[in-house]
Amino acid sequence: MAKKNNNELEEAKTTKDGYEIFLEKIKVDKEQFINWGVDAYSMPNEDKAKNEWDKLKKRIDDKRRKLNNEENVYIRKYGRSEGSKELYIDFYKEVFGLEICTDPTNNKEPQEILKRLVADENKTNYINYQVSHVWGKTKNMYMFSAPWNIMLIPKMFDPLTGHEAKGDLPRRFQKALRQKIYNKYRELIIDYNKLIWDEYLNNEARREKCKKYYDKIEKKIKPKGNLGRITNNMFKKFKISIDSEFVMIDKYGKTTTEKNNVEFPDAIEINSIINTTSLNV
Repeated sequence: MAKKNNNELEEAKTTKDGYEIFLEKIKVDKEQFINWGVDAYSMPNEDKAKNEWDKLKKRIDDKRRKLNNEENVYIRKYGRSEGSKELYIDFYKEVFGLEICTDPTNNKEPQEILKRLVADENKTNYINYQVSHVWGKTKNMYMFSAPWNIMLIPKMFDPLTGHEAKGDLPRRFQKALRQKIYNKYRELIIDYNKLIWDEYLNNEARREKCKKYYDKIEKKIKPKGNLGRITNNMFKKFKISIDSEFVMIDKYGKTTTEKNNVEFPDAIEINSIINTTSLNV
């Protein structure tokens, strides 16, 4: 009897999805489960979120202009080594002129914001809820602490929001959740899109600074294959990380570096004119 090659063995395997087994056991269909999860999150109301967003933008701007040395701007620590952390800290210093800090617990700042704006505001003690980032991008100076990107979500749904989850259910859940949150905080996200477009994606001077920073590190790594704690492989992953962190969010809730389907502030103005005209008819 002929032996099967690896490809044939792979084709012969069946797929077992843990989420689908769970839903079958509790006799709930995917659509119902997704709707439960999408309605279960807790985030700041729009007015509180706008005020917090404006404060974050001012903090970043003041920090860059050396007007505020007391309040820190945070991102999540990148990688497991100190070398990885150094790359991001130096990147922000050289490309944005910004002294950045890594969050001491990787979630302390988002937790404090949600405690203030959600738990304390609602006079509610949230048990078995998890602090989660809607779009991730936790090494992005705006998105780590953006009130429209952080939420409290029941722990049973939180795994569906992460990149580790695979299959149809996580994909559909993330799409529905992100679309809903985009619609809720549309004006703030549009404001963010304009910021990141002007400050990085479409900013030739800043992209040139980024290139010079990359060239400088590569030149120092080349002779020995490392720069202290920074290895060549670590640096390659860091560059990929930068490309994935500095993105916009389109009107369908997807992250992108292209302007297709991305709304900018003029979309709000046009929509406002249309609504006003409709009211006057």
